[in-house]
Amino acid sequence: MIPGVRITVTNTATQASHVASTDKEGLFQIPGLFIGNYKVTAEHPGFRSVVDAEQKLLINVALRIDFKMQVANLAA
Repeated sequence: MIPGVRITVTNTATQASHVASTDKEGLFQIPGLFIGNYKVTAEHPGFRSVVDAEQKLLINVALRIDFKMQVANLAA
């Protein structure tokens, strides 16, 4: 669980994006999304970004997405 992860949800047909952050339990909600296909991106300083490009949202269905955040390579 990582609090403060920036979650960006983008409708792949319209490119409309919505942003949220995870809470202290690592959870997030973005209510009011239209049905359709979405790309979901998770970002946090010090970690690699994670993209889930294949989420289909249906009516009256909640999605659960478990991201596995990996520590970014700090050696440069």
